Amino acid sequence: MKTQSNSAEVPAVVRALMSAHGLGPGALRSDGRLTLTFEDRYRVHLDHTPARRLALSAIVLDLSHHMEDAEVTQLLQTLTARGTGLLQSRATTLSLDTARRRVLLQQTFSVDIDLQRMEFELAEFVAALAFWTQSGIAQEAGNV
Repeated sequence: MKTQSNSAEVPAVVRALMSAHGLGPGALRSDGRLTLTFEDRYRVHLDHTPARRLALSAIVLDLSHHMEDAEVTQLLQTLTARGTGLLQSRATTLSLDTARRRVLLQQTFSVDIDLQRMEFELAEFVAALAFWTQSGIAQEAGNV
């Protein structure tokens, strides 16, 4: 996902989120991405795109061990079959990173939201991330 590289162009809602949580400008990476940690275990990356969208992403499963393309395809089919209800009821999606070595949870939404909505979206995203990581679904599917 291509992102803006100028942190001065950080959307107002992201600046408001940072302010509300006592995060200074140093919390932003040079590419404008903000990484947040929830419950000392969930790392969520918040990015903004040139299309005026905010993007949330997090690693669900590391596939650093060698997997053939057919195995990766089977893994994704297993994950989506096991999590169909969640995927249908939430705005999140599962995907592979470009190197096909990590299963990611992702969500995008407009930058034109207020802080309250931003907090809601983050809470929903972390709840979905917890489902995928704590339930063992991703780990079980990785052993298929």
